[in-house]
Amino acid sequence: MSIVVNTNNEALFAMGHLSRTDAVASQSRHRIASGLRINSSVDDAAGMGISSNLNRQIIGSQQSFKNVGDSLALLSVFESALDEMISLYTRARQLTVYSSNGALSATDRASLDLEYQHLVGVNGEANKVANMASYNGVNLLSSTMSLSIQVGWESADTISIQGYQVNLGGGSNLLAPGDITTQANAKNELLNIMDANVDYLVGFRSEIGGNVGRFEQIRDALEVVVEKVTIARGRITDADYAQETTNLARAQVLQDAGMQMLNMARLSKDGVVDLVATNI
Repeated sequence: MSIVVNTNNEALFAMGHLSRTDAVASQSRHRIASGLRINSSVDDAAGMGISSNLNRQIIGSQQSFKNVGDSLALLSVFESALDEMISLYTRARQLTVYSSNGALSATDRASLDLEYQHLVGVNGEANKVANMASYNGVNLLSSTMSLSIQVGWESADTISIQGYQVNLGGGSNLLAPGDITTQANAKNELLNIMDANVDYLVGFRSEIGGNVGRFEQIRDALEVVVEKVTIARGRITDADYAQETTNLARAQVLQDAGMQMLNMARLSKDGVVDLVATNI
């Protein structure tokens, strides 16, 4: 058997294993401390790429969920305003029926017309509701503007909300009421104005209700998407604590053993010193 000094094979072998064991122990400590299996692309390059895409989808869907909530709040404001307008126009229609009664006097009709104008005239309560109903500066009752709502994490995931001008004035979708000071006028208002306006408002109210239903379905779907995609991301990125603690314990035992073997490899060369000392 040859005795050499420059190359200690046993020490090199022990050092190689010790270096690899240190890397395993370090990786397990990082995973246990962070709770993540992937802390850098070195851990799993493909997994990091997939998890990054999933994370983008999660964050985008979470923001879309908030967008939908804002839209539902907006629609709730306008739905309430429309309900109030429908009540006012329904009462005004009742007044036209009342004024159509031939048994009333001109004074009676003048009194009815006073309330009629107060309800649905240009300066009436219904018009004020249409002009004042707004949400964050948006008013769907006094313009035909269209709002595009982002309801998904991709750019094409949008829904439009259409506004309608139901305040009296130029471009209004409602017929301007006249007066009910005569029986003939009252019958004309009932037949040609009030029913048309109430029907239009009820139709608009139904459209808003349909949009509320759509947004609620999307909100529920987004909740499921965020939940499922988050679970999928977790399966890729989350650390398995049982596995990592086992790996760490094993690595620590191997580290201790490696240090012992490295020390023994060093001691195995002490005979060279004795041999040299004997021959000097």
